[in-house]
Amino acid sequence: MDLVTLASRLNSLPLVICGPILRRVISNSVTVWVALREEATVTLTVYDGDGPARQQVLPAPSTMAERKTTAVGANLHMVAVTARGPAGTLTENQVYCYDLAFDFANSGTMTLQGAMGTSSIDDLVFPPYALPSFVLPPSNLEKLRIIHGSCRKPNGGGADILALVSDLIAESADQPLDRPHQLLMTGDQIYADEVADILLLMLTDAGDTLLGWQEPLPTNQGSVFARSLAPGTRGDLIEKTARFTTDDRRSHLMSLGEYLAMYLFAWSPVLWPQTLPTVDDVKANLSKDDQKEAAQQLKNVQQYASTISAVRRGLANIPSYMICDDHEITDDWNMTREFCDHVYGSPLGMRIVQNGLVAYSLCQGWGNTPEQFEENSSAPGNKLLGLISGTVGYAANSAQIQKIVGLHDAKTLAQQDLYRVYHDSGNNVTIDGVSMQDASLRFDYTVEGPAHQVIVTDTRTWRTFPESGAVTPPDLLGDSQLTAQLNLIPSLGNRVQMVVVTTNMPPIPSVRVAEQLLSLLDSQVYGHDLFDSWRLTSAAF
Repeated sequence: MDLVTLASRLNSLPLVICGPILRRVISNSVTVWVALREEATVTLTVYDGDGPARQQVLPAPSTMAERKTTAVGANLHMVAVTARGPAGTLTENQVYCYDLAFDFANSGTMTLQGAMGTSSIDDLVFPPYALPSFVLPPSNLEKLRIIHGSCRKPNGGGADILALVSDLIAESADQPLDRPHQLLMTGDQIYADEVADILLLMLTDAGDTLLGWQEPLPTNQGSVFARSLAPGTRGDLIEKTARFTTDDRRSHLMSLGEYLAMYLFAWSPVLWPQTLPTVDDVKANLSKDDQKEAAQQLKNVQQYASTISAVRRGLANIPSYMICDDHEITDDWNMTREFCDHVYGSPLGMRIVQNGLVAYSLCQGWGNTPEQFEENSSAPGNKLLGLISGTVGYAANSAQIQKIVGLHDAKTLAQQDLYRVYHDSGNNVTIDGVSMQDASLRFDYTVEGPAHQVIVTDTRTWRTFPESGAVTPPDLLGDSQLTAQLNLIPSLGNRVQMVVVTTNMPPIPSVRVAEQLLSLLDSQVYGHDLFDSWRLTSAAF
């Protein structure tokens, strides 16, 4: 079965290709993220229910919360729109509903139902409600319901457990103290380095179609295009040119389009073809052993795809918070100084990491901290949106984009007194009551509730390397970031505090024994992720 290209299906698909996904929700604001295949102005309205007597609660009645999409590509337009009001507008023990309206550049005005097209809104909501719904966390800690979800690898085998969120909401949709209140996504939403060969075939096709152009990827022998790097053929380029250390590299994501497409495939069924390709479509570049693996991958991907509709439904109806993890870029990301020296000394390595960070910022970071993307502001995320809008100039803007996402080349990193990966600071600005610096995005943040506080750390893009060796343990959080990420936070006030980290915490004894023994062999460091655990002797631990 040959691949049914996205270009041949695009015009028959709904205008909403991913989402809506409910993101940050606090007592005075609600943020909803959505991806469209056509430019539009999107309006968000939050109600105190969905019956005939419903009242608009956010934004304030007679006002509108609207935002124009960013043209990430010719056929990919994204937006996270936020409805705001006075503090305390939203309260516990109340089911709220939200609706989206669209003013498309070419297709006119539509409701959410109209923009979803053949995808019925009934598949997105939970009875008795006819609109997506949500609740706020309660002040009674014993009633707090938090769902935790971690890594999602499409070809990992077994069912995608995230689909159960939909079942859990359905059990108590009209019971605000019983239904789940928040979803903490504390692991990889995508895998960039363990991509099934058949899935990569679809992602490359979709990425080029959505962007409307092909990205020239810089190598030592000139530029190459992702479309020319078939599934199964990328191993040498990833290892020897990009200098990545992952073991699973033969079908690694590379282009911006592929990274973005992976998120859209992970959260929505719309872009998936009705019939998936087969091993015959990729076997030309695979050994016999790899062909057997590809056949198993196909079964796993089919099972993963079968649950995506339930995943989409769940994500539309619970506030979700996501973390910046390693596989969203590549395995071993920033694990050693050697990794940084090699990857950030390679133009191809720099570009692939840039693509992964841009995709993370658009698809995950925007909803975590919408203030960093505030429209008509000097916020770093808003600057990023301006640089990628109409991305035909993407490569030319790389230097500015890299600064915003906290990416520096090997020469710059080596000039520091203390070797570390970091973000530039810039000027202090305050947007919607949130203080930030305007030069670069931050991926750590806090979530405040009446009975609890969640600190979501970023231990990937701030880690330091106090020892001089190329392959030695890093500090996952350096001194400055201990203060910035853990100390400069609102007072607890007798609430429960949760700290979210991306790596093993606490480190179990067997990990420590392995680290002591295997670290003597540099070749074992990456294969066993030895330095991604918290060090018992470190200040951060």
